[in-house]
Order: sequence, then C-alpha cells, then structure tokens
Amino acid sequence: MSKFSNEYGGAEEAFDIAPEQSKTRAWSVAALVLAVISILCCCVYWLGLFSGACAVACAIVSRRKLGYFDGLSVGAIIVAIFGIVFSAVMTYVNVVVMNDPEFIRLLTEELKKLGVDYPGLV
Repeated sequence: MSKFSNEYGGAEEAFDIAPEQSKTRAWSVAALVLAVISILCCCVYWLGLFSGACAVACAIVSRRKLGYFDGLSVGAIIVAIFGIVFSAVMTYVNVVVMNDPEFIRLLTEELKKLGVDYPGLV
C-alpha cells in the first residue's frame, strides 16, 4: 500500500506513475574499455583515434544517464585523451617522418653502422 492511499482514498491507482529507472554504470564501463583499447591500439592510428573518441562520447552519455561524472567516466576521459594524443603522434610519425627520404637515409646509415642490413627501408 502506498503512502497516498490513506490521504486520498486509493486515488493513486488512477495515475500511471512510472517506476524509477535504475541508474547503471554500463556506459562508464564501456567508456573505460574503449579508452584502454585506444591506448593499446595507438600504433594503428585510426583505431586508436576512433576508440578514444568513442570513449569520450560514452563517458558523456554516462554523465547524462547518471546525472554526474563517476570515477569510471573521469578515468575513461583521461585515458582516452592519452590514447588520442599517442595515436596522433603515431600518425605523425607514420605519415610524415617515415616518408621523409632524408630520415630513411640517416636510419639506413645508422643501421649499417650497427651491422644490420635491412633492405626494407630503401
């Protein structure tokens, strides 16, 4: 019996009161998992960037669902930012530095000094 039945004589049955939604931290957990994937996959630059961006988005959705940032969401945002930065650095290295002929020449010379013959750089 509800607390209104005595005051209003059972009038609460006329109103369709929605049950309170349970607040779950599933979006926070998903954000943290995607953030860790962004760190682990930073060498595959598109995967690290994509999963980091999705982690931030999931943390924001979690904030809207819960009404506050929980610890998992904050941790996910921090780790995702590191993953995005690492992925951006690896993208720069892969696209700009590794396609520079002067860098390849210097790297080949240094490898020859060490006694390593790696024909894949030429």
